[in-house]
Amino acid sequence: MNIENLSELFKSDLHYLYDSESKVNNLLPKLVDSVSNSELRDVISYHSNKKNNNLDILKAEMANLGESAEPRESHGIEGLKKECLELIGKKKIMNQDVFDAAVISVLQRIEHYQIASYGTLLSYAKLLDNNKIEVELDRSLEEERAMDRKLTRLAVNTINKKTS
Repeated sequence: MNIENLSELFKSDLHYLYDSESKVNNLLPKLVDSVSNSELRDVISYHSNKKNNNLDILKAEMANLGESAEPRESHGIEGLKKECLELIGKKKIMNQDVFDAAVISVLQRIEHYQIASYGTLLSYAKLLDNNKIEVELDRSLEEERAMDRKLTRLAVNTINKKTS
């Protein structure tokens, strides 16, 4: 794809974000099943439910822009997904509290990646004066930030303390 202007870059990056959301959406249920801390499980589960909504919104917005909802492989998320799957594979040989702390760590790296992606697309939408998608991107960005804050609080106040 030849990218000649901000509008084309915006569409291209939407495809990467769609791939990112799809991969994370498929990964979160595996993490829900693997953690032992019930509060962490609830936080991940709640966020997983939001991901389905984000995928639907991205599909609709891509259609509004004349784009099909085809993912463009996000290598960054692919690497983080591999880290998660590798971590899940090590669960049996890890202390469960340390495992939960490691899950938070990799989830926060994913959240930071998605915060950057949503933030970039939001700035593009503003410049392109696309108010409808701007509202949706801003809402999704706030959801990602909220998840990051919840994970930080849980790590600092509970899980990381158990690992010392």
